[in-house]
Amino acid sequence: MIRQMRPEDLGAAMRLKQAAAWNQTEQDWVNVMALEPEGCWVWEQDEQVVGTTTAVCYGQELALIGIVLVLPECRGKGIGRGLMEHALEWLERRGIRQVKLDATDMGRPLYAKLGFYVEQPIERWGAGSGQWPVASGQYGQPRRLEVMDRECFGVDRAMLYECLLAAFPGQGAWEPGKGFCLGRPGSNAYYLGPCQAVDAGVAGGLIRAAMLRARAAAYFWDLFPAVGPAVDLARELGFERKRTLWRMALRPQTGLPGRPERVFGVAGFEYG
Repeated sequence: MIRQMRPEDLGAAMRLKQAAAWNQTEQDWVNVMALEPEGCWVWEQDEQVVGTTTAVCYGQELALIGIVLVLPECRGKGIGRGLMEHALEWLERRGIRQVKLDATDMGRPLYAKLGFYVEQPIERWGAGSGQWPVASGQYGQPRRLEVMDRECFGVDRAMLYECLLAAFPGQGAWEPGKGFCLGRPGSNAYYLGPCQAVDAGVAGGLIRAAMLRARAAAYFWDLFPAVGPAVDLARELGFERKRTLWRMALRPQTGLPGRPERVFGVAGFEYG
């Protein structure tokens, strides 16, 4: 049975996440439920939550499907497909013009059968830290990020930034008019992103400042390899490529505006 996710499902959702060794924390689930209360679902079987999926909508222009999880012993029984079809039907009723997701190799065949096609790869890079990079320059706490994000990402995500800044205060770095990098704790590593900047020099300073502020034992950073300066910067900072996923879209390019060359890090597979 598919039903909406409730706060009391968070423990079960975290067990699913842990079985997949993903990086989300309980706060990430809380954030997604706050962003789209009607767009979070579970598959309940014998009074046990065995699957989840979420859909976050940014106006009528775009929705991001995420956190598609099925308990390992329940895979191959149509649960993931059922959750996806439910989400897509809901988004169709909402009149959302474009739907995207970030697919693992395991999930990609299912999404292709549902009509999604690959836009581009998206890579997770990781680094440990016994030392923290020196940050030159003065960087403030992130604020007023919505205008630059809309220019770079192409849709209005003001509600996302309001949520992230409230849930993870005092983290990340901001250079007015030039760029920002947010950060947040993860289950396995501190997550760097989203990061947007006018050029790689600014992005590098922001990421160094965010790392210095976090002083974490390990970091994850998700980027598009098509943005070559982001890849070069990741290598320069000692990051290594850990895995490749696939940004997939349900419909051909719908003409969303944006400055993708300024996107040095995404917000996360659950946020886009």
